[in-house]
Amino acid sequence: MDNNKLIFIGVGVFVIAVFVFVFFMMLSRSSKKIPTGKSTSSKPKLDELDSMLYALEQESTLEAEIDKIVSRFLQTQKLEKKSSNPSPTCKKQLDFITKVASHKNSNAKIIAKLNIGLKKVNPDYHKEIEMCEALGLMRRR
Repeated sequence: MDNNKLIFIGVGVFVIAVFVFVFFMMLSRSSKKIPTGKSTSSKPKLDELDSMLYALEQESTLEAEIDKIVSRFLQTQKLEKKSSNPSPTCKKQLDFITKVASHKNSNAKIIAKLNIGLKKVNPDYHKEIEMCEALGLMRRR
């Protein structure tokens, strides 16, 4: 009978130890999910860029809203260093220029604001900015 009690107590302690171990593993795993500074800054920018592009795809977006979107774009987005193979994010950013220029409710003031702002921050992309703007204006007609 003493052997059975010892076995029962030993199994009980083992089960409790396993539960404590699993609990601490889950705690340490959840603390590792805190993103680093680099991924934190790029993920919201991408989500914000997608939301801005979505707003520009809507025909009902008003001129004042487009102006706010352009201002937010100029504050939050910066084109990456120019390379022969641009990233998908860079392509989306250039597509943003085309969408602003082609939107029926954007005007010359908004397009010029975007053009000048981007050229100041990204002088390497002068040609690409001009091409995207011209493409958007052609699509507008």
